Amino acid sequence: MRRACTMLVCRSQSAETDRLYLKDLDQCRAQMAGATWLRDMQLQAWTDPVEPLPLELAQLAAASVMRHVLADGDRDPVFDAVSTKLTNDPFPRGWVAKTGRSSSRKRG
Repeated sequence: MRRACTMLVCRSQSAETDRLYLKDLDQCRAQMAGATWLRDMQLQAWTDPVEPLPLELAQLAAASVMRHVLADGDRDPVFDAVSTKLTNDPFPRGWVAKTGRSSSRKRG
């Protein structure tokens, strides 16, 4: 019930930095030649001045993880909130999105 991610979106920096990101992706592909999911992965730099909410949320999550790591594990309420969302699967195995019910539930 999951499809591989095929597109990564990052905030555009400078043209040179965006090229370096693409070069890094190519280097990862070379180092992980057996990772078929990585072979077709595309990286798109978001250049519009207004970023979509999912990209803003991803930036917030990444920043909170970075602060947590750099602070040597000090308490961070944003990291605590983000980590619970990253460690819990919101769609348990067997979940059917259309009906909102588990497919393992017997109907009677």
